[in-house]
Amino acid sequence: MTYSAIEPVLTAARIRLGSPWRTLGPFRRLRQAVNEPGPKLVFGHAMLTHQPFLFTSSCNWARKHRPDYATSYPPQIECSNRQILDIVSRILASGRPSVILLQGDHGTSLLGGRSLADPRTASAAQVAERMGAFSAYRLPDDGALPDTVTPVNLLRLVFNRYLGTGLELQPNQAFYSVVRRTYDLVPVDMRALTDSSKLVRTEPGSGVVARR
Repeated sequence: MTYSAIEPVLTAARIRLGSPWRTLGPFRRLRQAVNEPGPKLVFGHAMLTHQPFLFTSSCNWARKHRPDYATSYPPQIECSNRQILDIVSRILASGRPSVILLQGDHGTSLLGGRSLADPRTASAAQVAERMGAFSAYRLPDDGALPDTVTPVNLLRLVFNRYLGTGLELQPNQAFYSVVRRTYDLVPVDMRALTDSSKLVRTEPGSGVVARR
């Protein structure tokens, strides 16, 4: 009997199988990279801020299923914050010149926007929440970024400034989608994202988010 066959039974019993070792692996490897010699580009991709919810706020292993998003998501974010703050502290304590880029791929979905059947039915608040991706940057030597920066241009701007490259910037565009229709990308008015009170949907079915 495979795990996929018994998964419904385990879920009903609120039993969680697995190991925290693999989930916390990206953070562990980032800590190791801090003291490695020589210049380097280190890229880490962690899934701890996504479902499934496996950890308590103190990063202890939660052995039971905690499927409720509203109550289970915050503790896992607190665990992720602990990991990230520890790594950043280690980088700063090393005294080595460094660029630190923390970038989320999307915002939360406490309002239920990710589970909609059609992205065009999303409310303005749901779109604004999902587009609120976390970002925090440390750029030495008075480095500055434009007021509007999308992930597609972040590394281009940083590489151009600190590595002397001449990478062409791409249009700052945003698109909204839902889990059931991942590749049904609905364009979003970037100007409206700075003031969620002015977010509305235009004509029915268009799904384009714009200003009032």
